[in-house]
Amino acid sequence: MSKIQKININEIAKLYGKNNLLIVLDSEYKIICHNAVAKNKIKSWFKKNVEIGKPIYELIYYLNYREYFELLENVAKKKTATCFIYDEEKNTYVNQLYFFDGHLVMVILPKRKVADSKTFFYESIPEILYRVEFTLNGERKVRVLSGSFSKALNVNTNEYFEDILQGKINKYVPEEDIAKILQSAKFLKNKKYIKLVYRFINPKTKKVLWLEEKVVKKYTKNGEVASNIGITRVVTREINYLQKLKENEEKYRLIFENNQSGLFISELETGKIVECNQSFAKILGYNKNELINNFSDKLYFDRNDRKNYIQELLKHRYLNAYKIKLRHKTGRPVWIMENVKIFEDKQSGKLMLQGSAIDITQNIEYEEKLVQKEKEISQWIDSSPFGIVILYRSKILYCNQKFLHITGIKSHKLEYIKFDQFFTKTDYNKIRKLIKNKDFKKPIETQILKKKKKPVDVELMFKEVIHRELPC
Repeated sequence: MSKIQKININEIAKLYGKNNLLIVLDSEYKIICHNAVAKNKIKSWFKKNVEIGKPIYELIYYLNYREYFELLENVAKKKTATCFIYDEEKNTYVNQLYFFDGHLVMVILPKRKVADSKTFFYESIPEILYRVEFTLNGERKVRVLSGSFSKALNVNTNEYFEDILQGKINKYVPEEDIAKILQSAKFLKNKKYIKLVYRFINPKTKKVLWLEEKVVKKYTKNGEVASNIGITRVVTREINYLQKLKENEEKYRLIFENNQSGLFISELETGKIVECNQSFAKILGYNKNELINNFSDKLYFDRNDRKNYIQELLKHRYLNAYKIKLRHKTGRPVWIMENVKIFEDKQSGKLMLQGSAIDITQNIEYEEKLVQKEKEISQWIDSSPFGIVILYRSKILYCNQKFLHITGIKSHKLEYIKFDQFFTKTDYNKIRKLIKNKDFKKPIETQILKKKKKPVDVELMFKEVIHRELPC
């Protein structure tokens, strides 16, 4: 369910700075969204206007397109971050690339003049860079390369690394996280780099930050380890965001799984069921795992049913209370009623179906039986030797041929005639009184008036019935 997320540029701006140019890219490096800064600032950085759907490498003035494309691929593949400098007439642009929440985020700092672009690179990037150097006698020295260290962690740099070299890491890191760091450090002996995520606690303010650290080995020409380069990034907001996202996902997953209605997500073109809950599977007699990644074509008695279903969806984009017959695992028919809509998966670009379904098989069977019963009753009424009429108030809803013969009325004129027209006012008032009191035990002796003919003596018997299309 987390795959189907809208991109919120305001949330990204909180993480990477609202005054910087922010651009979010998809898997093909096309622009999904950007902030207002893209329209107003750093225009000289682009060949054309920043527009949704345009590939980013077609818009930027960059000397080496191939190198830039490789940077994009590297960040997307390794889900890491990088930064580079681009100089244009002593105006230096800092372009930072991040992989965040499944998307590439490009952050461009406004142009500024600097004397040394290398120094500016180290001073401006949000990552904390340090080098652990190994001397000939086995001692370790730490050299901080980034000016953002003390600002980010709010500690004295020299004091911090002195404590670390003396083994006082528990002053800054919780014990449970230290165990993870030490465990990962063992792998550095056999690997070129390790990646850590841990909590940092400021000893003075007690403020907790989440740090993401990558430690890379640097070798001498002889193949010996000369130093370790550490790249540390504060990821508190990202961790909190992902934790909140995970909590929301778990909450909605719980609602999804425990919903009494059958819920499903499937591919429109292939019919492949990507996700469903147990209620949906139970309607069709399956286990949830039996349906996921299988194709819904097998669930139809007639493939034309699915074809018509898809045509209606493509026409309206959504369907409400749509009734369709599917095949149960046992082979028997199952009638379901769906509310379903089409949406586009942002990652794959495929058209998907998302819907809810309830089992209405019993309702359909009941209606079929009711229709059959009504046919039987209608046949019995038509063949009866007695005149039978069905009334709603004084309106004639239905009558048999015998009643038409007694009254002398033609069937096509029935809709214009009311029942009270067959009686004198005095007789009809008596009939109404008996009907109102529901006194149906004894027959009523009266006369039916016939146009231009003598009245006919009749006995009337009334019975109260329920009509399914009327309130009573």
